Amino acid sequence: TGNIFFSGRSGPWPEHLVNDYLIHPHAQYNDAFLAKIYTGVDYTAPPTLYVDKEVVAISLEKDFELNWGRVFHPDMANVTLDADLGFIDSFSGNNWTWRLNQEDFPAIGIYSVTITATAGDGQSSQITFYIQMVEDGDGERFAQALWWLVREQKQDGSWGGLPRHFEPESDETVTSSGWAMTTLCQHAYVNGYLPFSDAYPYSSYVKFGFDYLFSQAKRPLFDEDETHLFVYEYVNEANWEELGTAAALQAICASGTPNKIINYPDNPLVDGLTYQEFAQQMVNYLYHFQNSDPNHPLYGGWSSEWEY
Repeated sequence: TGNIFFSGRSGPWPEHLVNDYLIHPHAQYNDAFLAKIYTGVDYTAPPTLYVDKEVVAISLEKDFELNWGRVFHPDMANVTLDADLGFIDSFSGNNWTWRLNQEDFPAIGIYSVTITATAGDGQSSQITFYIQMVEDGDGERFAQALWWLVREQKQDGSWGGLPRHFEPESDETVTSSGWAMTTLCQHAYVNGYLPFSDAYPYSSYVKFGFDYLFSQAKRPLFDEDETHLFVYEYVNEANWEELGTAAALQAICASGTPNKIINYPDNPLVDGLTYQEFAQQMVNYLYHFQNSDPNHPLYGGWSSEWEY
């Protein structure tokens, strides 16, 4: 009756339940479900749905594709499944498969598919996944790469960093995060979405990623009139501030929302600024450090050997 969750093989449930996959070693079960397993007492709770194999993208060249997953409920004999697009191809024991065909997805775009599991007492639960219809196999590979990208987002909203051979002293999380955010924003617009719209399947990653960039905005020491900002996370004395700031600026511009107000109270340096105002302060910072000496080998470029 609560919301406590258990997972793994280490639980005290009978071994035959594990072996028969009624208890799956990598799934999670609420305490009401486990209470039924132990006590045999009926309870009123909706089925629990999982997607084990999720198709990310399908080209128009294909006739069909399958997803599959599992559903758990003590009264499995009376559980029914339904899909709002495509159809449930098979449902046996705890396992289900879902089939796509071209009649359901006639055009290029992103589609949401919702599967509903309904118990015999009428209670139901749903799970939704997204499929992007693309022109060909190259489009499939691009979409799969994007899906990999969003799954690499860290718990603080950032992305991993540059390869170690590039800068062994730093993970460069701001730089890689700026590039990742630029990719997501461009993907949204190409597919007819606004990056922050709830209709865009990856909007939560966009919002979370920008919050990370906002958290790393800093004021340089030379800035007396408070018109310069750079974005960087210092790791092991790294000093690629211009690179990180340029990547963050690229992401802000890619959002296409110059008048959007930043709502991030944890960093008063940016909270309340518009995206355009934030971008301008980053431009001011980059302009300040651009090499203006025509006799210097880095003339017109940037160096990290400055005092901040």
